[in-house]
Amino acid sequence: MWGLQIQNMGGWQLEVAKMAMYITFPVALFHYFNQPEYFEKWVTDMKRELYPPEDTSQNEEFRKAIRSVRVAKEKEILTPVSLNCSRIRIFFTLKSVFVNIKDLLGKLRQNNSSIKQDSLKSLKEAISSSPGEFFPKHLGEVVQSTGQLCLDVDRDVRRESFRCLQTLLGSIDITLMEPFFDMLSSYLRCAMTHLQNSIQEDSLLLLDVLLQHIPNLVAKESDRIFGNFLDMVSKLRSESKPGRTLSLNLGKKITAVKWRIRVLERLLKLLQAVNASVWIADTETAVKSIEFNDNGTFYCPIIKTPQKLWFEEISGMFIQEMSSLKQKNATKSADFSESRKVVYYVEQMVPLLVETWMEIRPQNFEEAEGSLGQEAASTISLIAGILDELWKMI
Repeated sequence: MWGLQIQNMGGWQLEVAKMAMYITFPVALFHYFNQPEYFEKWVTDMKRELYPPEDTSQNEEFRKAIRSVRVAKEKEILTPVSLNCSRIRIFFTLKSVFVNIKDLLGKLRQNNSSIKQDSLKSLKEAISSSPGEFFPKHLGEVVQSTGQLCLDVDRDVRRESFRCLQTLLGSIDITLMEPFFDMLSSYLRCAMTHLQNSIQEDSLLLLDVLLQHIPNLVAKESDRIFGNFLDMVSKLRSESKPGRTLSLNLGKKITAVKWRIRVLERLLKLLQAVNASVWIADTETAVKSIEFNDNGTFYCPIIKTPQKLWFEEISGMFIQEMSSLKQKNATKSADFSESRKVVYYVEQMVPLLVETWMEIRPQNFEEAEGSLGQEAASTISLIAGILDELWKMI
């Protein structure tokens, strides 16, 4: 409005109007914006001019349509609860899962010790519950996988493998184990000569399991196992001095005396198994006596026994060759005959047994303290038992 009036003015009136506008407009604008309600009204008017309101009637209709469709779908998806259905009752929680034998054997190859230990427990339960389902089908795989874990670094895994192997040997016939005994024997010898002392100590437990269930098979491999026994408690002197001397084994957690007692206990069991197997073989080939009967036909079979009992040959050979047998020939014990094997046993063991007793024997017999302690009594008992078994061989 003021712009139209200014355009109609002219001359001095125009100049006066411009000066009045320049002076009064800033003052009016200052007073206008100092009042909040006027300022908010001015901002609202400017927004309406810059952003005119849209027609929201179509948007509201679209939202209502979408909302109705959504509610209809939710009602269709809802499961009707008016149906009559039987309840599922769980009387106990699931504690075990059926696992195949191949899956268990695959888990035994894992690096995690807990997985291997659980797999051995499951395999032991499977063997004890139903051994006929996978024997002799999976016998070779089971023996190989279990034997490998006898050399495992973890102590718990080794002990569990011994238990599993004990269950296995107690559930099958001994004749089924003959093809796989070489494998077990190799694992046993590796454990007995292992660099880690813990594995070497646990090898005696593996030998206990084998002697308990398959002593005849162990007796056949006694030549190879006997050398490992000697390495456990002794060492070679030197090239100039043939023979063996006791070793201290300072790396073990137990004392040398206790370690020797453990080794001598297993050695005594091994010699007993060897003598028992020889006695069984002799009784099978022994001459049978037949009683004469007058009432019927009498048959007297001619039994040909060209071979003498092996210990009769040993007794004469033992006296002649004991002094002339050399250490270099004794190391090849696997190729020895039965007679020379006994000579080798005697030559190697008797000096070590005497040296063992000389170390542990009481020094003072006069005082009361000179009585035998528990370790000394156990040692002398084992030495006497080993000498008795060696004498039976001769």
